[in-house]
Amino acid sequence: MNASSAWASGKSVTDYVTVTPSADGALTAVVTNLGEFGEQIKVTVTSRGNPSASAECTVDYIQKVIEPYLTIGEIECVKGGETEVEFETEVGGNGPGGVIDFGARLSEVYTIEAEIPTISLDVTYTFFFEGTGENIDFHLIVNAGDGYSLYFDRRLFMDDPENGREVYISGEPVSEEQVNEWETADIIRMLLEMPSDPLILGYSFYTEQSGTVNFETQIQINIAEESQVTKSKFGQRSIEILRNEKGDRGNE
Repeated sequence: MNASSAWASGKSVTDYVTVTPSADGALTAVVTNLGEFGEQIKVTVTSRGNPSASAECTVDYIQKVIEPYLTIGEIECVKGGETEVEFETEVGGNGPGGVIDFGARLSEVYTIEAEIPTISLDVTYTFFFEGTGENIDFHLIVNAGDGYSLYFDRRLFMDDPENGREVYISGEPVSEEQVNEWETADIIRMLLEMPSDPLILGYSFYTEQSGTVNFETQIQINIAEESQVTKSKFGQRSIEILRNEKGDRGNE
């Protein structure tokens, strides 16, 4: 309707919307969308027998979901696949991670903004810590935009309600002091000998325009430890060790 707008300038409306009568002189017509548009389009119907009799309607383009996404700091999680992260086991070490950001990338051209509901990431998992012979109950719940952080180092196992994370052993929250007292070997063993169910991060939401939108990724851990790199996929007990010393390779 605003043909002089920055978006509409130089464009032809029939490149975006066409109106085709069902037959010559018919009282019905089919409106077809050919592409996304950024200005409202007006459709006018005029009577052949009485040109002064007419009616109008407007056509809008609702913003649509291009793709869902999940990032944790600089980690770009892989939708429908495995996301590899390197876990830092040393006390005081800073592993990869950062602010948890997720939601939907939306189309940039539209006349009506999409209504995206509140999206939540809700993860519950149980780790077995052989160092004490106890289960670690892990629960993470984050709403999009909370600004909560997650790091793949010892802090992952610390109770941190301010970042949406509850971590308990025997019904008691796990403190920073406890985590720092754990032996590195016990942490590696815990990650390698996890239950068969993989750790999944995911969420879903619904919009009228795009229907149900899902995002899911499986976390795979790589542990760097001095002269060896140990690869472990959550949910598997197999261990692959690549030794850098003298070019030797072995499996343990």
